[in-house]
Amino acid sequence: MHPWACPLMLRIAPVLNTTSLAQEIDALRWTLFENYGVPIPEITIVVEPAQQAAAVTLLLYQEPVLTQVLPEKGFCLAFGVADDLGGETVTLPDGMGQITWLPAEMAALARDRGLTVMAQENCLSALLRRVLVRYMAEFIGVQEARYLMDAMEAQYSELVKELQRQLPISKITETLQRLVAEGVSIRDLRLIFGTLIEWAPREKDVLMLTEYVRIALRRHLLQRLKPLGEPLPVVRIGEGIENLIRESIRQTAVGTYAALSPAQNQRILNLVAEALASLGEVCVVTSVDARRFLRRLIETLRYDIAVLSWQELGAECSIQVLTTLDLSTEELADDDM
Repeated sequence: MHPWACPLMLRIAPVLNTTSLAQEIDALRWTLFENYGVPIPEITIVVEPAQQAAAVTLLLYQEPVLTQVLPEKGFCLAFGVADDLGGETVTLPDGMGQITWLPAEMAALARDRGLTVMAQENCLSALLRRVLVRYMAEFIGVQEARYLMDAMEAQYSELVKELQRQLPISKITETLQRLVAEGVSIRDLRLIFGTLIEWAPREKDVLMLTEYVRIALRRHLLQRLKPLGEPLPVVRIGEGIENLIRESIRQTAVGTYAALSPAQNQRILNLVAEALASLGEVCVVTSVDARRFLRRLIETLRYDIAVLSWQELGAECSIQVLTTLDLSTEELADDDM
């Protein structure tokens, strides 16, 4: 018996408890560490004998974050909407997007549409990966930040000493959390720590410190988003929305937030949703001071949509602006639906 909550628990029906499941989950944890630099806790697997259907529930610190019932044999999993292919589309919670359970014979057609399709035997680990990436920031706390700093100290002792002199570990931890919350890898800790040391004497706001680190990491960001040699397709946010967000920013003792009305939030979300539906997977680009607040809004719709600042793109990045999203003067002035 211990007083702390179990970080990750997977409750599954007996039919899903294959001999290779534990090995697949361990491989997934190491893959995520390689990709994002975040140490993922061990996942406790609990088999529910009374569960008849192929049900799975993932608990994060003993609170359920995803429950799914897998179909019978002969199916595959497509990330996206493809219900016209004879499948069942499900909307996942917390902005994790939509998935479609398809008959196995429809996999090729779904791939032709550009959807990521997983075979039946890989569906459980694919769902688990999506949830772990969505809640990645939950696995970075003071203890984990200290572990990463101690690991770095063996090779970069002076760098880590100077970092600790410039910033308390609470701010270092929050910066790492904010990075991984948006799917930014923290593997290059040397660059991250060096950037924090550079900006800490001049900037006390953790939100802006994180923005400076993101700019320093732009090569890593663009490498993940942009196919080599091709322009990056982006949606530009207009000046009306940017100014609206700037004017709504409020600073309090507990943090900074954008005090947009529910009506204004919904109008912006509707514009982004329409753009994604018509243009497909694109990045959203806005000014550096509005970026983090716009990201908080968009992640309620889709957490995996990259929201970038112009500074992160840099002068060397080739982009293709597909459209500009903005509100009319009347919509900007009116906060009632």
